[in-house]
Amino acid sequence: MNLCPDLTGGYRPVVATLSSLPLQMFFYFHGWFFGIGWICEILLLVYKTIVLPYPDRNLRGEIVFFIFLLFLELGRLFLGSQGNITQHKVPLIVSLLLCLPVLFSYLYIVLWQTYVLRVELIIGYWALAMLAMECVLAGHVLFKFICHDQVL
Repeated sequence: MNLCPDLTGGYRPVVATLSSLPLQMFFYFHGWFFGIGWICEILLLVYKTIVLPYPDRNLRGEIVFFIFLLFLELGRLFLGSQGNITQHKVPLIVSLLLCLPVLFSYLYIVLWQTYVLRVELIIGYWALAMLAMECVLAGHVLFKFICHDQVL
């Protein structure tokens, strides 16, 4: 075990920092982007119901969908951030597993909504790009966590 001197004149063990700053930055900025994008999506939904002939059944479904997406994405971002900061594998694994339903949610926004506006395409594709980068980085960090545990 490696030891380094501390301020009291003694020695303390050296702890490896395995968490990823780029991943944490992606989680942070995606949280802000998601909040702004979600509010824009709700405002666009109001706009579409006023301007376009929106079926009532579809409107209720999309309102429920956006509420579901809010909790799903915020939970994924929180668990991924906490797993990265605390260097625990379980929250990071759950965050990676939640990437799949979030992926399909963003695909729904881009492809399968009743009406899709250009601004929604921009929001959706940007969110998909950020999600892809987060999944790649989270997989890399999780691999580092697992390899580090096997060494010890």
